[in-house]
Parts: sequence; C-alpha cells; structure tokens
Amino acid sequence: YEGVFIETLEQGVQFTCTNGEMTIKTVANAVISEDGCALLPAKLLFELMRKLDGDIDIQVEGAQKATITARESRTSMVCMDASEFPDIQDVQGDYVVRLPQKKLGDAVSRITFAVSADETRRILTGCLMETSADEVRFTCLDGYRLAIREEAITGTEKSDFVVPGKTLGEVMKLLG
Repeated sequence: YEGVFIETLEQGVQFTCTNGEMTIKTVANAVISEDGCALLPAKLLFELMRKLDGDIDIQVEGAQKATITARESRTSMVCMDASEFPDIQDVQGDYVVRLPQKKLGDAVSRITFAVSADETRRILTGCLMETSADEVRFTCLDGYRLAIREEAITGTEKSDFVVPGKTLGEVMKLLG
C-alpha cells in the first residue's frame, strides 16, 4: 500500500501504514479542530516531514486535498481514496513476550542469516521462537545452515510460534 492513513482519535492523530503483511501504527499528540481521516501518499509525506521543523498543521479539504503547513512552508497534496485503505484490526493476544530492545536486536541480527529465501519451503522463511519460563530461543534454518540464539527472560509462559523472516527484517530496521 502506498499511503499513510491518518485519522483523528481522542488522544491525538493516528498514522497507519501497511504492506499487507505487517502494519505499523503510531499516535502523535495533536490539537484537533475537526475529526476526520485522510489517505496521503507515503513517499511524498515522508520526504516532506523529514524537511519540516516545528509545529505542523494538516488540513484536509473534502477528502480530496491536504494542505500541510509548517513555519513558512505550505504544501498541497492530492489525497488518495481513504476507503481503499484496508480495515486493519489490532491484534489482541493473551500472550506477550517482553524482551529488552538490545537483547532482541542482538538475537535477531545473529540468526537472520539462516532464514531461507526459498518460498517453496515457506516454514523455513521464518524464525521459530520458543519461550519457556526463563528463556526465549530463536531458531532459523535454511536447509543448509542452522542458527540458534537463546536469551534469558523472566515471567513468560511456554509457547512456540514462527515469525516471518520479512517481519524480522523490518523489526531490525525499527530497532536501528
């Protein structure tokens, strides 16, 4: 999907992006003069936001055009049809694994070389995560190489699941 879905909430403005497999949402504090939503081109919005300083004002006119103002800058963008953005439900899980960012980044960076790129063997394109009461184990296998990394954690139930390799790659980008 090529757009950023922007909508107003009680706590501010929520920005949502998705590629169909993974979705990222974030809420920014904002003063809202009128409730609404808009779908803006992601690449253009990203490039513009990188260059702006200070308070940013986004006004949407009839779901057709957005005007973005910051200091002396005033930019107009044509909105995409917001109804085309998929309805994304939040994942509600009873099971949560808490791992410090450094441990997660270290583990993922050391095992992802063994994630398979061969789509005909889909199970090998992910990472097996096994959790117990005192550790989480990451296992990747591409048919030739095996990578295992164990990290100590506390207060976790036993569970096993496979995380797609593409998702791990995106997590690494987020972790820096």
